[in-house]
This record gives sequence, structure tokens and C-alpha cells, in this order.
Amino acid sequence: MAKKKIDVESALPGGGISNLIQDTTENPDRKELEGHVRRAEAKKRGDKPKRGPGRPRTNFKEVEKSSEEGTIEGETRATFIIKKDLLESLKALAYWERSQIKDVANEAIQLLLESRGEKTVEQAKKLYEKNKKK
Repeated sequence: MAKKKIDVESALPGGGISNLIQDTTENPDRKELEGHVRRAEAKKRGDKPKRGPGRPRTNFKEVEKSSEEGTIEGETRATFIIKKDLLESLKALAYWERSQIKDVANEAIQLLLESRGEKTVEQAKKLYEKNKKK
């Protein structure tokens, strides 16, 4: 069987291979700019702007350090190196109690501080703050 030759120029309406090639001269930032213009016009008309994708923001606290991003008020993010068996026990206990690991860790640290006594903890805090500034 012989291959059939197709005349591309005459097969397409308007003719030419240029119909198959996309226009690459369009600015990629144009869509973003058009979105800003639409939102500005909607605001002038008094329309309620559409929310973007994703979950609505619920945390409006002022972030002082990057370690506080994504946390609730009074919390911060910290990294510690601990023994593997302690971590496994901590995770298992959190799973058993159907709570978060951070809640079990907070409870354990709170119990440790209470066992040392308020006076000792306050002395340690003062000494730490004094030497931290140097």
C-alpha cells in the first residue's frame, strides 16, 4: 500500500501550517495582570472578591520569628535531638491517647519543670536570660 500524501496547506481552514503553531509572543504575566485588573474593577463596583484556592486563613497572629509561622498563639517551632527509643515511646503514647505528639511532649516537659520546683526554674531562667544577651 502506498502512503497517501496530504496537502497540509489546503486541508486546514484558512490554510497553512501556521494554524498549528501557537502564538508565543503573548506575555506570560498577562493572565496575572488581568486577574488584578478584574479584582480592582470588582472592588470599585462593590462586588465581593472571590477567594483564592485553599483553606480560608484562620490564624491572624503577628509572626515575630520564622519559627512561629503556622503555629497558634503562644507556640513556637523547635528542633531537638532525642534518643530514638524515647521518640518511639512518645509517638506511641500520643497514638494511644489519640492526641498530638506536641501535646504529649508539652505535658512531659511541664511535669519535668514542676518536679524541679518553681524556685529552681526561675533561677535557671534568670541565669539563662543574663547569659543569653552576651
